[in-house]
Amino acid sequence: MLPELKQELPWLKTDCYSQVLQATTKNLEQAMKNWFEGRAKKPRFKAKKNKQSISFPQNVIIVGEYLKIPKVGLVKAKITQEIEGEIKTVTISVNPSGKYYAAIGLDLGEREIESSTEGQILGIDLGLKDYVTCHNGNDSFQVKHPKWLKRRQRNLRQQQKQLARRKKMSKRRAKARKLVARVHERLSNSRQDFLHQLSRKIVDENQVVVVENLNIRGMVQNRKLSQAISQSGWGMFLNFLDYKLKHKGGVLVEIDRFFPSSKLCSSCGHTYQDLQLSEDS
Repeated sequence: MLPELKQELPWLKTDCYSQVLQATTKNLEQAMKNWFEGRAKKPRFKAKKNKQSISFPQNVIIVGEYLKIPKVGLVKAKITQEIEGEIKTVTISVNPSGKYYAAIGLDLGEREIESSTEGQILGIDLGLKDYVTCHNGNDSFQVKHPKWLKRRQRNLRQQQKQLARRKKMSKRRAKARKLVARVHERLSNSRQDFLHQLSRKIVDENQVVVVENLNIRGMVQNRKLSQAISQSGWGMFLNFLDYKLKHKGGVLVEIDRFFPSSKLCSSCGHTYQDLQLSEDS
């Protein structure tokens, strides 16, 4: 359909890079397949005010402090990491607060890292009061939950009130919406910074990390704890642990959520079926 659309809409041919259009149709094709095969919901049109992104499959190069983008030219960028390997794809996105980011996919060649379980083993229990409780067989320690949302709740509430009072489609409403987006962005950045630092510390000190396979989707059904659980980012934390361990050859072990670990004696292996929450395990 692309050739016909280019005849109908000339700007698709003059202003849009052809490979961007092809990458978009491939993304749509994959979304439709996921829907047909039951892996995802039906694809929907995305609102312009939300996060937008485009992918360049090739021909994006770095020139000093600039990105050279087809049909756009040189764009000044802050390169946060050293580029190693061949640039394959570049995805440029803009978030609701108006900031642009370029995610660069690199081909580093074949790098096989063998996994090993030789080394320190650490067990982790996730929670709301203490974000993690860790035990390595000899010592245990806790890391307090930072409670990012609670710290920014007042500012977020004020900005959302201002947004609700603004007239729709007005410039002042667009400005207020951007201020709310910036508060959410700072909240997200604080959470990701904490999770990156904590996961890096755990991975550097341990070779095997054992966690419980939590039913997070079911846990957020609790209306009293749903907000706290959603803001904790447990799934993101486990993803960070997984890819960082794989990069160093470590192993992430997920224990079945129905495994009676608290009821199991660490000495003889006997399972105490009648254990109550009020009792010390």
